[in-house]
Amino acid sequence: GGGGGSSDEFGEADGEVDEGWEGGGGPMLVLPLYSLLASTQQMRVFEKPPDGTRLVVVATNVAETSITIPNIVYVVDSGKQKQRAYSADGAISRFEVRWISQASADQRAGRAGRVSAGHCYRLYSSAVLTNSFPLHQEPEIRSVPADALVLQMKALGIDRVRAFPFPEPPPPAALSAAESSLHVLGALNVPM
Repeated sequence: GGGGGSSDEFGEADGEVDEGWEGGGGPMLVLPLYSLLASTQQMRVFEKPPDGTRLVVVATNVAETSITIPNIVYVVDSGKQKQRAYSADGAISRFEVRWISQASADQRAGRAGRVSAGHCYRLYSSAVLTNSFPLHQEPEIRSVPADALVLQMKALGIDRVRAFPFPEPPPPAALSAAESSLHVLGALNVPM
């Protein structure tokens, strides 16, 4: 492989053609794809690779549902994702690596073979998929601090936030923590 370019969480941001690979498939162009990557770099995954070169995209779950990369034949799925976890008790938010949901696993498998035949290689067993993966991801409203939500709803004139008919309501403890936090900051002085 070559060198140079700025590095990121996936290695070389500018792509690297590996001509020394002995697997019989020819050289590979390896490109990263994640949401914080500059849009010019993200667009490279949609360009046709040089003749005789195979495109390999190393992606986060941004490629799961947000976009469709043409001509993807194989998907290798780790079954993991970095996900925000929020603890209303300590009013802290952190990222954790967790199993994806069964619905996400289906989405990832569906990325392969959209134009022609394809295959998904899962780095976990069907037993792990069935027994360890939740059916669906928890709604994001349950995994982020509610401060901005409460403040925005108050600004819209919604006085009784706790009584609002959310399709998936935030945990009551998160609303209480948000109220306390906003009171301390002086941004809210009316009870929820």
